[in-house]
Amino acid sequence: MPACMAAPVTLRTEVGDEELDLGEFESRITRGEVSPQSLVCMPAVTGERFVPACELELWQRLQDGRKAYFARAFSLARFPFFTSAVILVNLAAFLATAEGGVMELDDMVRWGGKVGPLVFDLGEVWRLFTANLLHRDALHLGLNMFVLFNVGGMMENTYRALDYLWLLVFSGVATMTASLFLNEAVTIGASGMVFGCLGGVVAFGIKYRSSLSAFHRSVMGDAAIPTALGLLLIGITSQGVDNWAHGGGLVAGLLTGSFMRPRLLVDHRRWWWEPALRALPSFAIISVVVFGQLLFADVLPPTKLERDDVYGFSIHVPSTWGRGATPLGRVAWYNGLPGLGRASFAAEALQMNEGADAMGAAHRFVDDRLTPRALGGEVTRVRAESAEPVRIGDRDGVRVRAVVDETSGATRLAAYFVPRGRVVYQLVFQWPAAYPGYGHVVEQMLAGVRFEEGQVLRLARAEALLIPNSGPV
Repeated sequence: MPACMAAPVTLRTEVGDEELDLGEFESRITRGEVSPQSLVCMPAVTGERFVPACELELWQRLQDGRKAYFARAFSLARFPFFTSAVILVNLAAFLATAEGGVMELDDMVRWGGKVGPLVFDLGEVWRLFTANLLHRDALHLGLNMFVLFNVGGMMENTYRALDYLWLLVFSGVATMTASLFLNEAVTIGASGMVFGCLGGVVAFGIKYRSSLSAFHRSVMGDAAIPTALGLLLIGITSQGVDNWAHGGGLVAGLLTGSFMRPRLLVDHRRWWWEPALRALPSFAIISVVVFGQLLFADVLPPTKLERDDVYGFSIHVPSTWGRGATPLGRVAWYNGLPGLGRASFAAEALQMNEGADAMGAAHRFVDDRLTPRALGGEVTRVRAESAEPVRIGDRDGVRVRAVVDETSGATRLAAYFVPRGRVVYQLVFQWPAAYPGYGHVVEQMLAGVRFEEGQVLRLARAEALLIPNSGPV
């Protein structure tokens, strides 16, 4: 190594040696522009040798002592055992759920994917956690786990175990929460935790840039931001990718990383219960996720008022439901699921010239509509109960309950027939037997049914006025 010149300070850089006076050198240290591994020659101290800046008393005096220790001791060399355990959990979940090698939509619903209607309608908040552990196929799993091992390993080396756990839990739940409100599609995958770790790396690289060596600064600073933006761009230009979930995870990681302190900079434990206090946020989120179905049972589902002037009725349906189609009614709403988990409501007004006969309408419904042939090719059997009188809102009616067996599972059905003049209102609810909570949703919807004079009833009234002996209205 060539000897340094007789200047007060010689700083070796990538483009060559730079001679500085002592004041400028001190200013650069104070501004964080001299990394602990920068090679420096101070003839009065080091003679002709170049040494790392962190070995100089001047550099150590101008730096915080703990930061100086952090700069010397920080390393990414420890094997990420905790991250590896998370990867093994994801691998086990994939082997247990993707039996055919590819997880189809019904499998995503069955095994715990993020499904908006089942969260909002039934309070299955636990899906915001379990969805992070599911993957569609081996490629989806492999890509996520490869990136998680690398960026998660960095976070595990940087922070304490409980802080890293909080980053994973918060990022995963924030990912699915963002997707819940911004994307109606069923979502699965650990990419939210991956982007959370990426956000944590970016936040750490920016916050502690001046204390990192050139290598760690390039890995956790210079390369982290382009990597995060590149992965986001890949998702935006690809089909079937939940980019809202990716964005939610990245923001969660950035926020978390901005407040967390590296393990080398934290104070020593003063109380034995401090780890429990640090574990409290993760425990709180997991508790809400696990017990959310009980916590939110009284306020779910949120509903919206739907009116139909043609048939003259109004009803409160879950706010996530949209207009659909069904052979059991001329107007219908459903929860958006095409297969497993589908729930629906259908209605129509039956004009009966001989006078409204709810019991007769119920019997005809069972004979004509509740048959495998009428309901579709996937129906194998229909088990209908006898019609029974019920009270719906402020009117008397008749109810028919049935179980429809399909190749994909059983569906429960409840049909209500409410007479008014020469019109019988037919209201049909269907929901999957695998999700009995929808029975409570149906009760809430029935409690809000109101009957008005719709177009069908107005036409019947006009006909009665034109033909006085045609029957009651």
